[in-house]
Amino acid sequence: MKDTSPTLHTARLLLRPLRPADAAAVAALANDWDVVRMTGTLPFPYRIDDAYRFIDRAGRRGPLEWAVVTDRLIGCIGAGKGLGYVLGRVHWGQGYATEAATAALDAYFARPLHRSIAASANPENAASLRVLEKLGFVRIGQSLKPCKARGHDCLVIDMALSREAWRAATARPAKPLPTRSSQSDVSDVRHIS
Repeated sequence: MKDTSPTLHTARLLLRPLRPADAAAVAALANDWDVVRMTGTLPFPYRIDDAYRFIDRAGRRGPLEWAVVTDRLIGCIGAGKGLGYVLGRVHWGQGYATEAATAALDAYFARPLHRSIAASANPENAASLRVLEKLGFVRIGQSLKPCKARGHDCLVIDMALSREAWRAATARPAKPLPTRSSQSDVSDVRHIS
């Protein structure tokens, strides 16, 4: 797996590339019905093999996939085709999703070709909808999407965020993203405040 995501720091979090050693922690937090029932792609039960496949796919999807870490892994976030995140239930309601997503969106919009990003949330997931709206996402419609854990398609609220809306919401200019990726290269580390 190619490690291409920059490492990001926030006030309380480290966003770093996912690695195979994270599989047990990912499986532990995702093998919770209250967590996976709000996602589209995660199965239930969520097993260690699912975690290894997820981590492998994250490495192949591109450079904007991270483990969300405090003193341990508490979730995952990605900003590729769309913004997606999952946090272990014990970490809900503490502002971690907003904090991690802010760093991920800064990294996403630092890339010149990224002009907008999509996200979707289950209408039952009021907390995730609030996070997305706080970040500046606007509702653009509804659609049915596969929900692997539930075994059928689920209604989701489709949302979008433009670079201009992101800049206005955060009121700061975009920072260029490092071009090299190496665990030993300190130029890859960005501090997000």
